[in-house]
Amino acid sequence: MARVPFQQNLQVEQQAGSEVQFGATSVEPMKDFVTDDIERSAKALQQTGQIIQKLDNELNDAEAKRLYNGLHADIETETNKYTSLKGAQAVLPNGKTEEGKNKTAFDDTNKNFETILKTYTDQSSNGTVKYMLENMAQVSIKSAQSKITQHSLTQQRIFKENETEAKIDNHQLDAIKTITRFKDPGGEHWVSFGSGIVEIQSYAIDKGWNIDPSKGEVSAQYLNMIKEYTSEIHNQAVKWFKDNNQEVLGKQYFAKHAEGFVIGGQQIVTVDGETVVKSLTELQKSENEYCAVKICDNVLSYEGNSNDNNFLHSANFLLKLDSNNNIDNGNGSSIIDGFNADLMPNLEATKSENVEQLQQIRATSKYYNIDSPQYEQIIPQHRTAHLFAIQKLGVEKADSLYTNAIKDANIDKERYNNDSNYFVEINKTVMENFNKSFLAEIDNAYTPKVQELTNKL
Repeated sequence: MARVPFQQNLQVEQQAGSEVQFGATSVEPMKDFVTDDIERSAKALQQTGQIIQKLDNELNDAEAKRLYNGLHADIETETNKYTSLKGAQAVLPNGKTEEGKNKTAFDDTNKNFETILKTYTDQSSNGTVKYMLENMAQVSIKSAQSKITQHSLTQQRIFKENETEAKIDNHQLDAIKTITRFKDPGGEHWVSFGSGIVEIQSYAIDKGWNIDPSKGEVSAQYLNMIKEYTSEIHNQAVKWFKDNNQEVLGKQYFAKHAEGFVIGGQQIVTVDGETVVKSLTELQKSENEYCAVKICDNVLSYEGNSNDNNFLHSANFLLKLDSNNNIDNGNGSSIIDGFNADLMPNLEATKSENVEQLQQIRATSKYYNIDSPQYEQIIPQHRTAHLFAIQKLGVEKADSLYTNAIKDANIDKERYNNDSNYFVEINKTVMENFNKSFLAEIDNAYTPKVQELTNKL
């Protein structure tokens, strides 16, 4: 209801019978103080609500940050724990999941991240804090997952490289252990040797090295790795052949490796020229020394008479000749106990075994075969020379040369049996004929050795 303001000095003229008349003054309505109070109160309440909300937000933010700090520290600890693992520990299975599948430390770490997140979100006092914490946590978890993923990939690569290098080393060792079996193309030596090269090729491909000449220049790093692998095997081979006095076998080993073999469609030469020359020189020097020692021992130990019709005396006499233990027979082959190494079935045979073999070979001669008409028709003084011819040319040729030598001597059987002087002279003629024919045959078979053999005879 409007109020009428108080008025002073009112002048009223009143006529009889008329109504009261007011003067023409201004009348202003009263201000609405109630509405203003309500608005002020509402505004105050609104400001209070905003303050309360702000306080709530600050409390939620503080709580979320507190929880996040703990979560972040635990995530970091878990990340560092995984990134400290190396090689197999980081990448190989370490157990089974509840479903029976293989799991790794990488899987465990990701699982632990989930557990850590749940542990801290469960501590949130309200949904707002939980929401804020989850948003902040995702940044740390994604960063941590990136770190462990990178570490896992790195360790997988390192693990594979280490395993490949270990396999290469194992194949190399197996190839060294089986060097004496190089004559078998499909044997352990070549399988091991080739397997190592295949692993090196796989290693090179993983490294991005070019191994295919049709695609550009072959990687120097790949070639160097091949050389290091093969050189170690060949160096150990040289050592073994020298230590076991098997230099001849060693020379055959390098000849075989120089041929190379096919791996993955590529012809791989398993030994380079420099290594061949170096190794053969070393083997030849060792063989020279071994032959010299062997001949010396044979000379010093010989106590027989080569003309006494004793096979062992004849055989041991021949073993004193350096032409029967030599690094070269004129055809590129060594001579071991009188045998050409390239024709020997067993290069590792002992001196005793070689002497036994010679006796069995001689037994096939018509002059030593008990069923032959010419059995023992060779005098003791000629038997050592005949045995020497058997060593160098074989039984058949030796028999033929001796038969022709007798024929060419035109022996008078009566004088031969009754005249001792004639006996001596005619046998000398027979031996001269034999030697002449023998040297002619040797000339064809062992040209570079003719002069040396002539001197020996």
